[in-house]
Amino acid sequence: MSSMFWIEGRKAPAEVENLIKHEIDGKEPLDMKFGCDGCKVMSMGLWLGVVAPLEPVEDWKSLDEFWVFYMSQHSKPSTRRLHFVGTLVSIIFFIISALFNWWLLIFVPLSGYGFAWYSHFFVEGNIPATFGHPFWSLLCDYKMFGLMLTGNMDKEIKRLGKRPVF
Repeated sequence: MSSMFWIEGRKAPAEVENLIKHEIDGKEPLDMKFGCDGCKVMSMGLWLGVVAPLEPVEDWKSLDEFWVFYMSQHSKPSTRRLHFVGTLVSIIFFIISALFNWWLLIFVPLSGYGFAWYSHFFVEGNIPATFGHPFWSLLCDYKMFGLMLTGNMDKEIKRLGKRPVF
């Protein structure tokens, strides 16, 4: 079993990995504080080929608090676009399955999560927030979809203090 280490949703630097890698081999994954004013270094287990957090990095008190984190995990326009496509395709599959054949419902999560997870692993280079907070992530995904659909995403990025990239 191989392990990777993540700090605040991003892959940890090699020196952090080297410091704690020996603690993981053959033992339970490690959750420890590491000199960045309380940020947690989490070990991430490889389970069925999907990198999944063993516990959430933060405990958010409200959806608004989680939204700020969610948007930090979707900093690249390509990530947001792939989420948009995945959400749109999943909505289309839901409508088609309701009208024609309920067995097509299987494609709703496959298409939605497929596009989103691809964007996190190969575009953004982080772990999907769905693994730690599935319900809040789904709500935020629909919020992001709505903002993109109405053309208000750039305004939201500016409100959060991020610079939009076109």
